[in-house]
Amino acid sequence: MNYIQLYHKEPLIKIFTEDRAEYIDSLNETEEKGDIHIFRDFICRQQIKFYESELKKFNMSKSGFSLLF
Repeated sequence: MNYIQLYHKEPLIKIFTEDRAEYIDSLNETEEKGDIHIFRDFICRQQIKFYESELKKFNMSKSGFSLLF
């Protein structure tokens, strides 16, 4: 997965430490059932979680970003 992301110059997906067991489970279940949607859905949830955490950090920062110079 990382190789494909780097090859296409995409950012790497962050797997949160607290979700590592679910990550392994989704890999195993995907292999057992032969259904890529299981892993894809997990990765999508991780990416959404990452974006939400970044937005929260941005919104909580005192400096923020302003177009008013």
